[in-house]
Amino acid sequence: MRSSARHLHDFPEQFSAGGARGFAARLNHAADGCNRLLAQVLETLHGWQIRQPEREIHRYRHLARSVSN
Repeated sequence: MRSSARHLHDFPEQFSAGGARGFAARLNHAADGCNRLLAQVLETLHGWQIRQPEREIHRYRHLARSVSN
């Protein structure tokens, strides 16, 4: 049996073994991981937005030089 199927098969035993607190802790840990990933994505997007105008200015200057020559 594949590990993912085994995990789903054993889920009721894992839940009862850890109880509601264990389940809540695992859920909280997963949410923290999602929050960290979201923060990284937003930082990357922000950096891209900051650099984009610089690239456009460089592109415009390059086009202006090639047209004037």
